[in-house]
Amino acid sequence: MPELTFDHEKATDYCEHCGKEYAVSRGSVYEDNFPIAIYVAGMHGCEGEAIVVLAIALAQPDKQTPVAITLQIMPTETEFEMRIISPDYSPWREYAYLGHTLSRADALASPQKELFFRIADLIVIENPEVNDFLNADF
Repeated sequence: MPELTFDHEKATDYCEHCGKEYAVSRGSVYEDNFPIAIYVAGMHGCEGEAIVVLAIALAQPDKQTPVAITLQIMPTETEFEMRIISPDYSPWREYAYLGHTLSRADALASPQKELFFRIADLIVIENPEVNDFLNADF
């Protein structure tokens, strides 16, 4: 299986719900040192829970527009629970550089679903900002 790596930078955004600023980590993902995706991970505890909203946009070799999914990630006592959410609920829905964001049903049926989740696992486990946030006490 090809090796996945990533880079990251810190940023901030504002919550549409509560109006507070929250931390964001964003960057690129590489497969065997070749860029294949970009991601944006928002880390916010608006409702008193640690929630990461992660958008992953995969380059499409035969198209100029990437295809994206949005995941909601929450910690449990033993693991990180991930679920694909509708683009309507994504804080990144207006980010044109992410390309076309798939509906939940289309994302679940996508032949790239496994790669999306490999990237999500990489970001959740290896990205220090995201991992520290999900492991913090709320």
